[in-house]
Amino acid sequence: MKFKFLCTIAISFSLAISCLPNVAHAGIIFYEDFENGLSFATEDNWSSNSYGRIVSDPLQGDNALSFSHLRGGGDLWANSISSTTGKFYVTFNYLGTCNTSNCGGFFWNIFTLWVGTTAPYPDVLVDDGTWTTYMVEFTGSSLQFAFEDWSGSGGVAGDAYFDNILISDTSFDESISVPEPATLGLFGIALLAIRRLRQI
Repeated sequence: MKFKFLCTIAISFSLAISCLPNVAHAGIIFYEDFENGLSFATEDNWSSNSYGRIVSDPLQGDNALSFSHLRGGGDLWANSISSTTGKFYVTFNYLGTCNTSNCGGFFWNIFTLWVGTTAPYPDVLVDDGTWTTYMVEFTGSSLQFAFEDWSGSGGVAGDAYFDNILISDTSFDESISVPEPATLGLFGIALLAIRRLRQI
């Protein structure tokens, strides 16, 4: 009896989720969390790599991107991606562990070129030993980008980390919002399930 009822709950919950508008994933055109290796093909995220490697996150229990050698001119290159809205909303996490304010983590993109941790480039990425999330917005129809641990920095190879790269062609407020009626509907199903289980 309990097993049959739990199956009914699971099916009802799955149907409720499938009926949600596809808002949560509508604008996402690139995502990488480095948990499943680096794939290099036309239909995959990445096009080429020199020294990028997946390593254990030094602060958390998952994986992150780091580099085994310092390099200039880009290291891990992504395949070019297109936007149907003429906008790119990019977010990623960065961690610099060298404690010199110049670890060398760099993000290159076709619109603003190099963004990193030291002059003469825009010193935007903070090297303070903690993960920081960065969000940037670009206007254009095609985006190329790359990551590296720069050879002109004051750090050493392996002290710059990147993780959770997410690119959308709709703003993050639009991409992650879930309509209130749908949220209430799921909450209602959960309450009914809990109440029924207490009665069994």
